Amino acid sequence: MKTIALIFSILSISSVHACYDVALKAYTAQMNERRHDNIHVSKEAVRLTSGDSYELYGVLFSHDQYESDVLIYEGSSEFYSGYGVEAIVVEAKNCHLIEMVQVYAE
Repeated sequence: MKTIALIFSILSISSVHACYDVALKAYTAQMNERRHDNIHVSKEAVRLTSGDSYELYGVLFSHDQYESDVLIYEGSSEFYSGYGVEAIVVEAKNCHLIEMVQVYAE
């Protein structure tokens, strides 16, 4: 039983890491296109499963918005003297990028 739990943990961690790579690549490409600087994506993700919700800078994300479980990464960047934060939403199962939502800008 411990072996099964360990294998599941390793697969979950590698899946989250693979999804981070997708989120980082997509966000970096989009922000480079906009000529933003100091691009950063947090390696920590919030997983939304059935019934879950998550608030980021006053924007509410609910599992009900999506057709499956999702991971939400926080990306930030700078543009001249401004600063912005986006939520990068990827499908947890296959790491497909669903959307990027601006949640904060100054």
